[in-house]
Parts: sequence; structure tokens; C-alpha cells
Amino acid sequence: MRTSNENAVLNTLLKFAFIVILVAQAFASPLIAQQVQRKGDSGNQAGAIKGNATVEVAGKVITAVRTSGNTLKLIAWRKNSNGSLTRLGDSGNQAGTVGKIAATAFFGGNKLATAVQTSSKKLKIITWRVNTNGSITRLGDSGNQAGLVHSLSVAAMNNNMLVTAVRDGGGNVKLISWKVNASGSLTRLGDQTSAKGSFVRLTRLEPIGGNVQAVCAFKNTAGKLTLASYKIYPNGAIKLLKYGNAGTVKSIAIDAIRGQHVITAVKTSGNTLKMIAWQLSGYGDFYRRGDASAGAIGTLSVNTVSSSNSGAYISTAVSTSSGKLKVIMWRTNGSASTITRIGDSGNQAGTASLIRIVGTSHHKMTTAVKTGAGDLKLITWDFNAMPLP
Repeated sequence: MRTSNENAVLNTLLKFAFIVILVAQAFASPLIAQQVQRKGDSGNQAGAIKGNATVEVAGKVITAVRTSGNTLKLIAWRKNSNGSLTRLGDSGNQAGTVGKIAATAFFGGNKLATAVQTSSKKLKIITWRVNTNGSITRLGDSGNQAGLVHSLSVAAMNNNMLVTAVRDGGGNVKLISWKVNASGSLTRLGDQTSAKGSFVRLTRLEPIGGNVQAVCAFKNTAGKLTLASYKIYPNGAIKLLKYGNAGTVKSIAIDAIRGQHVITAVKTSGNTLKMIAWQLSGYGDFYRRGDASAGAIGTLSVNTVSSSNSGAYISTAVSTSSGKLKVIMWRTNGSASTITRIGDSGNQAGTASLIRIVGTSHHKMTTAVKTGAGDLKLITWDFNAMPLP
């Protein structure tokens, strides 16, 4: 038999344990499956598209699309407080016929660059300014300084330099650095050719010792995921550092997480989604960290929403096996050794392709897609997870 004092102590301990459980659940809540909520969309404000690259510039979403007439058009969108989007302005007829498109925003300003495959299948870079009212002004371009390309990607290294990664006319992966002049024109600085490959994707890492590192992900001739690390010098010289490899893939997306970490989202040979986190050394060596898998997908896009020393929130936007758009949220730990799926959008969207996702707030994202009817549509999303510490 317990004494009254012993019963009182036991009751106190049970109450304390209950409180501890509640607190633990509250702090663990970002790792419990949560719904990604659709907030609004752009309605019928845009027409048919054949290509899509999307970035955020000066608080606006900019879609760079290949129109039904195969011309390049940039459109500026305002995100409204209720989740809807308002079309503000576009580039009109300031650009001509294009094939493939990629885009990058410069840091902290109102400018961006598009990398395009011209009608003659050559690489051209065009710089643009997004004005306060949403109108878009073409500033300059790279002229005829580059040759044939079959796939392409682009990333700003700073406000005065960007790098393109392409599959060139010989089937090789090539990085080219460009100086962005005050007028918006571009001057070719340096280049570096590496292995043969396709489906080229590029991202920038944080600088080390004054030099920027970049990672290019591509599919090698055996169909496997390959990553190449590069050092980008202030004068535009490019040095190939090291390679990393993984399994067979059909398509690739990549984004920097924080520091010297990157995330690759790939469509595997079995048509499923796989997330792989990588850490780079200061010498460019690749160390594979965590990975995670999901179900069957079609097209995909990946975006780091927010990150800190304690981890990162990462969003992937995919088309499911039935062709519908789904946004999936992931959380990594600080070392990226674990990747945990923490929520998705369920069945809140319809048929989609040419999918892109952007957003640098821990709970606000925007997808830009080609709908089942062939038109451009933007959708805004909220994910109410706790901010990273």
C-alpha cells in the first residue's frame, strides 16, 4: 500500500510526464504529416505555352515562357494577400523565337536573365529589368558569342556574373561564365568542358575563400546521375573539381540547401521520385548524405524554401502517375543525413506539366504549370510548419 505522500508524488510525476509529452509533440509537429494548402491561383489570365522557367524577382513572380507561337515572353505577377495572383505586365514582342528556356534572378535587385536556345539552336543570354509597375524591359544580350546547345541551365554567381551550363553541339557538358555589363549586355569570360551528358542542371553554392562553387547535375552516357563541382574565379575562369555519381535516372532537378550542401530530386529508372542530399568539401569532393523516396511521377521541380544550421524545408512539385500536380514538403536535419517527408497537397490540383516551383518563405510557395488545356496557370500554396530555429 502506498502512503498518501507517495500517491501525491506519483500524481505529480504523471502530470509532469503528460506535460512533457505535450511539449514534445508541439516541437515535433513539423515532422508530423501536414497538409499543403492551396490558397489561390491566376485563373485564366495567361494563354497556351510550350515551355516554362519561373523565378522570383523583387517580390514578384516572373514566368519566362515559350508561347504557342514559339516566342519568348516574360510575365510579371503580383501575389495578393488572399493567395490569388494578378498579371501586371509582360515583355510583349521584345524577344524572338526560342526553343529551350532557363532563367535566374540576380541577388537583391529587380533584374533577371534568361538563357535560351535560339531558332538556330544556339545559346543566347538576355538580361531584363522588372519595373515597379510590373512592366518588363529588355536590357541587353550575349549576341553571337556561343554555339549550338541541346539542353541548358543558368545561375547567377553574383550581380555581375552568371554561368550557363549546357550540353553543347558535341554532346559535352560545358560551363560558360559571363560578365554582366552596366548596359545589360554580356561578355563571355571563360568556359570548362567536362564529360558527355544530357539533362543539364546547375546551382550555385555559398562562396569559399572569395571563390564561388557551382554544382552541375546531369545524366551521363550510361543514363546515371552525375554531379560535377566547379570553382568559379572572380575573373570568370572555371576549374572543374570533382565528380559524384548515383543510379540510373530519367530526369533531374537540383538546388542548393545551405553552405556546401545540395539536394537532387530525380525521376528514377522505375519512374519514382528520389531525393538525395549531398555535402561538398572545400575541394569539391561529394559525400552522399540522406535520401528519401516517393511514388511514381512524371515531371518534377525542386526548391529550397528555407534553411538554417538545424536543417532545411524543401519543396518538390511533381506530376503524379495520373498526371496531376502534387506539392510535397520535406525536412532535412542539420547535416542533411536524414530527409523526412512531412506533408503534401493531396488532390488539390489538376493535370499539369512543365512544372516549376519557387518560394523562399517557410510557408509560401508558387507553382507555375502548363494545365491539361495547355495554358499557363500559377497556384499559390501555404505550409504551416514551424520556422526553423
